[in-house]
This record gives sequence, C-alpha cells and structure tokens, in this order.
Amino acid sequence: DALNMYGYEEEIQEDLKEERELGKKEGANQSKLEITKNLLLQKIPIDVIKKATGLSMKTIKSIVL
Repeated sequence: DALNMYGYEEEIQEDLKEERELGKKEGANQSKLEITKNLLLQKIPIDVIKKATGLSMKTIKSIVL
C-alpha cells in the first residue's frame, strides 16, 4: 500500500512502539510515587524509601511537602 511504499509504515510502527514504552515507564513512575506516599504515611524513613524505590531524595521530599 501507499504507506509501505514510502517507508512510513515502519516509521509509524516504531513511533507506536516508543509510545508504548513511554507509557509503561510513566505508569511505573506513577506507581512508585503512590507507593512512596503510602510508605511516608506509614512513617517509613525516607532513606529506606529512597533505597526501595530508586527515587531521588528531592522527589520523595516533594511528596512530603
């Protein structure tokens, strides 16, 4: 078809793949933030949360504020 003839089909497929991967990363990050919030509410020390989630101290403290 016309899309494939001009090489657009492969480009579109690659763009869709990148969007899916980005969506997965964003979802994982959102989950980490929610878990962090719950851990903070349970009075878990920030340094333990940092090690467990891989989030930066700055990100964790932004949730506290």
